[in-house]
Amino acid sequence: MTAVLAADAVTKQFAKGDEAIVALRELSVNIAEGTFVTILGRSGCGKSTLLNMLAGLTAPSTGEIRYRDRTLTGPDTQIGYLTQHDTLMPWRDVLRNVEMPLEIRGVDKAERRAVATDLVQRVGLAGFEKHYPRELSGGMRRRADSRGCSQGARRRC
Repeated sequence: MTAVLAADAVTKQFAKGDEAIVALRELSVNIAEGTFVTILGRSGCGKSTLLNMLAGLTAPSTGEIRYRDRTLTGPDTQIGYLTQHDTLMPWRDVLRNVEMPLEIRGVDKAERRAVATDLVQRVGLAGFEKHYPRELSGGMRRRADSRGCSQGARRRC
């Protein structure tokens, strides 16, 4: 299979005073379309740094990240991942949290409400639209946090 997402000899260093802290060194990985990937490692080994680079949120110090055979130079809305902890806004209910990416993109209120309502139903949270994150189970929070931007809805998010 051809890699849809690839890291080629990426190194990431962070400056701390006069020192350079190496988070990843010469890491290469190829991720094929339709695969699930699990990244395991001890605390502080660079897992989140790698995910941030693969999503285009952080640039590698050296090496290259490619998405669909083009160099990734910044965030790409076609790439996403779930963080270790949910990133729901505690003052927004489920529906408003799911609407947020569309709101940021400037989608009008009626359209984003319709899309968010559909996505909430798709992830099994119908009936919980007006609940706040503190009122949800961990699994429900994860489903709300995905913002419905899974493969089937990606075009709208």
